[in-house]
Amino acid sequence: MMDEQEFLRRIGRIEALVQCLEALADPLARVQARELVQAVLDLHRVGLTRLLALILAAPGGGGRQILDACAEDELVRSLLLLHGLHPRDLEARILTALETVQPFLEAQQSRVELLGVAQGIVRLRLHRDREGAPLLLQALRESVEAAVGAAAPDAAGVVIDESDSKLPVRDGRISLPLVGEQR
Repeated sequence: MMDEQEFLRRIGRIEALVQCLEALADPLARVQARELVQAVLDLHRVGLTRLLALILAAPGGGGRQILDACAEDELVRSLLLLHGLHPRDLEARILTALETVQPFLEAQQSRVELLGVAQGIVRLRLHRDREGAPLLLQALRESVEAAVGAAAPDAAGVVIDESDSKLPVRDGRISLPLVGEQR
């Protein structure tokens, strides 16, 4: 069975090969390479969609538990996200991620609030009850950004609004790489 490091190595290799194909001088070759990649992704998406339907149709209602376990596995979750098949929507995944970082924030007299998700952009508000050292403030932002990035790599970006807190205001937008285009 492929371990996580090997999986990540292969993903990196795929990304490098796609970049090489995009750099081809022949425009027809680039178009054909894109079509080939898209056809393979489409085939996998159809197969995974059918697999998920079979899991959910399992007798006894155990399919939902299996699907939830799949969504918790980092490698399977990445695959489901790539094909737009994750069983939890973007907002639900972000809320779960924010719950995981909340204890750290509360220890620093801070909290984060999801303002909304629109067109893939996650809008958050970071509340801070007292001012702190710049390194601590940076750690708060980074913790929130890392939690959201891990749970929602398919988000187009994150905007952290700090205007009503005691934090110094900075541009809170970060870019997250897209795992795959939503279809």
